[in-house]
Amino acid sequence: MRADYIRPVHQILICSRDTEDKGLRNKFQEEAREAKLTAGIYVSDWITRNVLKQKVAEDEDEDILISS
Repeated sequence: MRADYIRPVHQILICSRDTEDKGLRNKFQEEAREAKLTAGIYVSDWITRNVLKQKVAEDEDEDILISS
């Protein structure tokens, strides 16, 4: 996250459960924690479901990888 993009609002990362994304997830968590932001990491199925429903779906446990 670049400093000019960080805002004191929820930050969301959409990624896969693959181990290839683990470094990205860790970096995202670290930067969100340092900036004292509320952040969540969701699997890509979450965005698909939101698009199909045309609304933001409630947080479902299988969609959330990390929530802080």
